[in-house]
Amino acid sequence: MTRVSPRSILLAAFVAAGLAGGFAEKAFDLRRAFRDAPETTIPVEVRVGAREVARAWPPGAAGAFVTDDVTWEACGIWQRVLHPRAVMCCRTPDPGTVELFRTVRADGRVQWAFGKGTPPATLELGPAVRRLPSGLWFADLRRSR
Repeated sequence: MTRVSPRSILLAAFVAAGLAGGFAEKAFDLRRAFRDAPETTIPVEVRVGAREVARAWPPGAAGAFVTDDVTWEACGIWQRVLHPRAVMCCRTPDPGTVELFRTVRADGRVQWAFGKGTPPATLELGPAVRRLPSGLWFADLRRSR
């Protein structure tokens, strides 16, 4: 029969406690990352505006985010925060996306539009535009055809 020294038992206990603590801490970190990370990457003003837009825009209908930003970053954020609603991007400096907006609006595939700042006159949104408390504008395109 082999005898185990108290020193070996103490070492094993410290290693086991260290592993258990490490696993518990890693599990806590992963839980926090999966729960909080999606929210922390979206600015607060976008989350507030998205709640307002979501209340005005019924699920199931497609809409457009209108921006004068030449990058796709802002559109990607709005697509993410309004998911599962279908959000297309209309970047007003890009004639291609403006033309696509006009096409999908004309055939009824896009029924809602929203954006920040002043609605561009070139999109001819008409009187259907209203201001939301967050500063966004929102237009029901079904009324302005």
